[in-house]
Amino acid sequence: MSTAEETGRKPFASSIACLPLRFRPDHAPGIRMQVHVATTGPEPGNWLIAIDEGICRVFLGSITSPDARLYTSSEIGANILSGALSVGEALASGLLDYDGDREALRRFAACFQLGGLR
Repeated sequence: MSTAEETGRKPFASSIACLPLRFRPDHAPGIRMQVHVATTGPEPGNWLIAIDEGICRVFLGSITSPDARLYTSSEIGANILSGALSVGEALASGLLDYDGDREALRRFAACFQLGGLR
């Protein structure tokens, strides 16, 4: 069996690029947030997830002062985005680091159809 790197697959990049399709605007009233996601591992990079006026957008790159920062490996990030691992489990086990207000992270995660905080 070949790895994602050997086959050219990019599970994290594919998942995060599709995140706006999993956005639930009815769960995001009044939320205006920019979250920087920094990944290591097979798909290292920087991503910006922006929620504003009920719209979610994802950009490659980062900004100087996001509302929050998430740090994880691309494998763990792909597992969170697929729902195989919840944000809460990843935080509790040290697989995901978060710089910012934990309640803001809870509200942010609730805006998407993926593993949430438990």
